[in-house]
Amino acid sequence: MINHSRTSGFAIFTVILLLAIISLISVAMTNLYLTNTRATSLDLQQLKAQHLLDAGVRFAALSLTSPRSHIAASAVPEERIVYRSPGVDVVIEIQNEAGFIDLWRADKELLKPALLASGALAQNIDTIIGAIRSLKEQDAAPNYRRLRRLLRGSSIDVTTLLSITTLHNQQQGIHPSAASANVLSLVPKLFKAQRERLLADRKDTSPSLISNPVSSDFFTSTLSAYYRISASVELHGQRYTRVQVIKIINQRGQLYKVQAIL
Repeated sequence: MINHSRTSGFAIFTVILLLAIISLISVAMTNLYLTNTRATSLDLQQLKAQHLLDAGVRFAALSLTSPRSHIAASAVPEERIVYRSPGVDVVIEIQNEAGFIDLWRADKELLKPALLASGALAQNIDTIIGAIRSLKEQDAAPNYRRLRRLLRGSSIDVTTLLSITTLHNQQQGIHPSAASANVLSLVPKLFKAQRERLLADRKDTSPSLISNPVSSDFFTSTLSAYYRISASVELHGQRYTRVQVIKIINQRGQLYKVQAIL
């Protein structure tokens, strides 16, 4: 004789089990869909950001090569400009590479504080400078990837080092009217009052570039065709940045060449 109560209970249990399985599958598929949607949205956002940053660099290069009646002390039309795209702005900072310490050729007394500021130990300075000099003497291409490999495993914070040095200026010193306050603070025997005077003279836009030059053995550089472009844009609460070194060539069909993306 069939026990209808037991059969009914088993059927209900089976239905509940199937519903639970279907619910789990539905939740899993929904999560997968949402994850894929978020990933696709993020990919599109990153792609948009990269295009905006590319446009910002091109805008900076166009600004640098456009005819103008006067130039600022750092030899750029504006040290900070904005590229306006529909609904979003790309903020761009322009720096002449002549304002950085030349890592290849700078005097040892100028390199030493730069290396120390990057975290190098004092007893390792001579070894590090020797390694950098030998890399240059071997006619190795002066690029940032080789520098990173050279200093891998050392005590130096390469990011900090790159923020105050250049591989492109090819001059012994730095240009006083293009150097930042951070770089000027590393110049030996340059007093705070002198640094402040140099920075104040940036407001002068006369062709002389700087009205009251401060004498120093380390100010031997000329203005460079190399520029460091720092572009940033914010999309949906996420900030995207790029720092790129370009060389202005202003040839027909080509304004600049990319030297490095830091």
